[in-house]
Amino acid sequence: PETRATATGCVACGCSGLGSAATVTMAPWAKSTLVVPDAELGDHGGTAVASDGGWLAVGASSNDQWATNAGRVELFQRTATQTWAFKAHLAGAGVTHSTWFGHSLALRGTRLVAGAPGQGLAGHRTGAAHIFVRQGKGLWQQRALLTAADAENLDNFGASVALATDRVLV
Repeated sequence: PETRATATGCVACGCSGLGSAATVTMAPWAKSTLVVPDAELGDHGGTAVASDGGWLAVGASSNDQWATNAGRVELFQRTATQTWAFKAHLAGAGVTHSTWFGHSLALRGTRLVAGAPGQGLAGHRTGAAHIFVRQGKGLWQQRALLTAADAENLDNFGASVALATDRVLV
């Protein structure tokens, strides 16, 4: 079946963030409730949503687990009963205060790209994109950290990301 994801309500706008559960509508338009064990209001769960095959990634770009507004990505896997089971939290290398990791997402096959437009590796909010690869039965490992070669303050690199067959677009 098709695996397009559409977040609705506050999950889509991020106004109050992902609490203990959120509703996501998946094509062919069946609703599923996603439960993240330690989500809090203000995480902005649903800032970005990406799905492919049996995997769903949900950005929580203001999550404070590692630092204030550092962000994280919540990963879910489709079960045999066509529901979504929480599998893991992802954080990127160098994620710190106001990184907004998970602000944008792209998922294709075994590759996931998560944008972190607030990450300041080369200056104030120059931004970054983190590339993860799924190994085996669901272990996701970061393989690369992309930044702009000509980064300048406030570039917000990673504000939008996409995956093509053999390319990462930032």
